Amino acid sequence: MTFDLKRIALGVAVAALLMAVLAKLSGVGLSDFANISPAYAVMALLFSMATIALRAANYRAIGNQYVAASLRGWLQVSLRHQFLFTAVPSGLGDIGFPVLARQYVGLDLKQGAATIAMARLRDLCFLPALGCGGLAVLGYAPVLSSLAALALGAAGLMAEQLVGLLRRSFQRLRAKVPPSQDVGQQTFTSQLIRSALTIGSWTSAALALWCAYASAGFVLDPAASFVMLAGLNAIGIIAISVGGLGVAEAGSTGVLTFLAVPLEQAAQVSLVARPVFLVAVLAACAVLWAASRLTDKSHAPAPQS
Repeated sequence: MTFDLKRIALGVAVAALLMAVLAKLSGVGLSDFANISPAYAVMALLFSMATIALRAANYRAIGNQYVAASLRGWLQVSLRHQFLFTAVPSGLGDIGFPVLARQYVGLDLKQGAATIAMARLRDLCFLPALGCGGLAVLGYAPVLSSLAALALGAAGLMAEQLVGLLRRSFQRLRAKVPPSQDVGQQTFTSQLIRSALTIGSWTSAALALWCAYASAGFVLDPAASFVMLAGLNAIGIIAISVGGLGVAEAGSTGVLTFLAVPLEQAAQVSLVARPVFLVAVLAACAVLWAASRLTDKSHAPAPQS
């Protein structure tokens, strides 16, 4: 992978500008960071670790149709992918997923790409569904938000089955697969398990986010946590800075303002809470990596005398 120095410089400049504007607007100072609650920060770390583990289980549930691999191997993929996805701009971390899947669980690049594509397809259904559900609970166009949540949830539940049906139909039309073959068929139970793992991973991520904001002294409504999580991930698609710095804080400020938090307070909270969330996710990757290394050493064969 090559590095575009101009893009990196642009990302740094954008991050610095947005952070400076938000700092000026909010009047945030070092004392605000000194008052971060360690207990809530640690809880954000623990929930972030749970998110990575649930995603590993989800990737395994999808990827085992190609190659049977252990959860341990998929955990290596998940924590490294999470680190890349969090640290590099615009979700470019997904590009590295097939390489990681080949290295740690033995999938070829095509199978790895298919695995992350299916996981992302379900994410694109369930995360907005959870966000819309949060809006409905908070009273923002409750009927429309509820209908959207139900429709997106149903699409997420049936996404793999519908994709398989379209793929088989296309292959049969092109006479590549005999009609008697059911390539890529997935049972409803397997789809239900993968859907539950996807929802579980986003729920633990929302809990980590809630703890990050609580560490900054701001208690989000639980439903608002899902709205914030969906908003930050949508904004992350266009973030060009490393770790989304500046862009994500501005997005968090916008979401809080939408949720009727005064602009100055929204900016102040975002400048403290969102970096806590970022550090918690990266620290979760580091802790799981260190734990895996220690486990590897403990299971290593004793040297021969």
